[in-house]
This record gives sequence, C-alpha cells and structure tokens, in this order.
Amino acid sequence: MKFYSKNEVLQKRVFKQQLSKLILKYPFLIAEYGAA
Repeated sequence: MKFYSKNEVLQKRVFKQQLSKLILKYPFLIAEYGAA
C-alpha cells in the first residue's frame, strides 16, 4: 500500500474539482462554438 503525503492528496482533490468544473462548462463551450 502506498501512503500519500497530505500535499499529494490535496493536489488530487483540487485537480478533481477543476476537472468536474471543466466538464460542467463543456456543453456551454460546445454550444457557443456551434453557434459561432
């Protein structure tokens, strides 16, 4: 089993949050480019 430092865990959490935000914005970006 691999133990992560608190910093690594925090970075992973932030990365997942940013990824989910990007996924939420994605349909709107497609709609904007599709309309252009």
